[in-house]
Amino acid sequence: VNCEIIADNIRMDIAEGCGIAGKNVQIKSSGSCRGKQTVISMLLPDLTTLDEQIKQVSKAMEDGKKIIAAREQGVALIKADTEVARYLAMAISIQNGTVKLNAVQQDNWQKMRAKFAKVDSAIAKLNADMQEQSNKIQAFQQEHAYLLEARAKCGGDIHCEISEITGDTMVRRMVAGKGISEFHKMASSEIRSKLREQGLQSERISSNSAGKLNWRFELPEIDESP
Repeated sequence: VNCEIIADNIRMDIAEGCGIAGKNVQIKSSGSCRGKQTVISMLLPDLTTLDEQIKQVSKAMEDGKKIIAAREQGVALIKADTEVARYLAMAISIQNGTVKLNAVQQDNWQKMRAKFAKVDSAIAKLNADMQEQSNKIQAFQQEHAYLLEARAKCGGDIHCEISEITGDTMVRRMVAGKGISEFHKMASSEIRSKLREQGLQSERISSNSAGKLNWRFELPEIDESP
């Protein structure tokens, strides 16, 4: 009654005129005490930095895909030349052993290779760029999956259940990036004031004098568009 409680997990039979902050709060009965309402602050993760990291990784993957598409177009343009296409087809046939060359033909082939050396070099460079970007995208995909998993974990198991509301009780969201650690360096008077804050209207989960509550935090959708 008329107390301040801060913990990740809170189980109470009766809360009257209390200031409470936690992540998993279960109360059987909640109400006011001598005109002082019970205020329950549900501590939510600060997703700002994590969401920005996810957005940056998503952009990096998209940028890599655009580079690959540009390099593919470059290769296609080179191969669109009739002479180049004929040379590349011949190169594949010789490499696969489909075409066997005699000594004279081998000499002519070496001359042709010298003629198209710059073509080979350009295609090799474009293919190397595509492979490099493909490797980067694979690494970014792993990082993206890791960040999404971390985001899901930090927003999990944030829940408030009040079996019966018998008096003035307000439940609100409170962003606390470090969880209950954010209260550790506060003075007692500052903690009491913090736990009694009404917050913005948009932060309110419930404000009632009767009924019950069963609320669970749901992670907001993340906008990964650039």
